[in-house]
Amino acid sequence: MNVAIIVAGGSGTRLGGEIPKQYLRVGDRELLAYPVTTFLTHPRIDEVIIVCAQPWLEHVRESFPQCSAVLGGETRQTSSRNGVNACPGDTVNVLIHDAARAFVTPELISRCLDALPGNDAVAPILPSRDSLVNISESQPGFVDRSHIAAVQTPQCFPLPIIREVHDSDLDGSDEIGMALRLLPELHCRFVEGEAGNYKVTTALDFKLAKIVAQSWGA
Repeated sequence: MNVAIIVAGGSGTRLGGEIPKQYLRVGDRELLAYPVTTFLTHPRIDEVIIVCAQPWLEHVRESFPQCSAVLGGETRQTSSRNGVNACPGDTVNVLIHDAARAFVTPELISRCLDALPGNDAVAPILPSRDSLVNISESQPGFVDRSHIAAVQTPQCFPLPIIREVHDSDLDGSDEIGMALRLLPELHCRFVEGEAGNYKVTTALDFKLAKIVAQSWGA
């Protein structure tokens, strides 16, 4: 059984306004509806769990009755853990996805699932398009961008692996990062990500989302 967990507990404060970005309308639907629909209609996804903040729990339950709605936590990691803990007993694999990555495609989901057998984790990545420097030391340093990639979601794991990660004391903004820190010998496979699977964070991102939504029939 493959379970998708969509983490939608963020406040979206960087975008401005009182309504979190995942509930703002883009075209004819809320931003959250785009990834939810894609996962719900994917033939290899058996259940979708949406993790959200308390004020939006009933809204999510009413808007997406085909999904399970779970209360989030103070941090993204806590919200992700709550989603994992809500997985049914017969869950085999878990796919954790950011709600703000609204335009995830069925092809990307399939690519991740295809790579998971024989591995402990799978995530989509994109190479860096920008030159990079290391500013963590007193003397700035060069970074070879051929060794650097941006990681996206969905990040996919067999259920026992992601439970082990969340049961640890590690903190982090994404599951792959925590898993690699906790389990250095982790068999992790990276697949090709998609530029359209970007994270809606700023007002400019939201304007772009309105344009992208038009090609999705919204």
